[in-house]
Amino acid sequence: MQKWEYLFVNCEYHNDDWRPRYVNGQEVTEGKPWAEMTLYEFSDLVGEKGWELVDFMVGGNSGGDHFRLIFKRPKID
Repeated sequence: MQKWEYLFVNCEYHNDDWRPRYVNGQEVTEGKPWAEMTLYEFSDLVGEKGWELVDFMVGGNSGGDHFRLIFKRPKID
């Protein structure tokens, strides 16, 4: 039976672009590899590592303050 692993990415609008803010609950802070990446750059990077975007959710008070991306890839035992 196929098993999956998941990557949850919370995004916020920052420096005039959407950027990953939390990855699997870990805050993306300065000095971390994804800290200065745009969402486009981040998505390309994880795509090269086998992650596929399977869903997204929009949230926030006005319906657009942040959103969450959900990626998955086959789990290798």
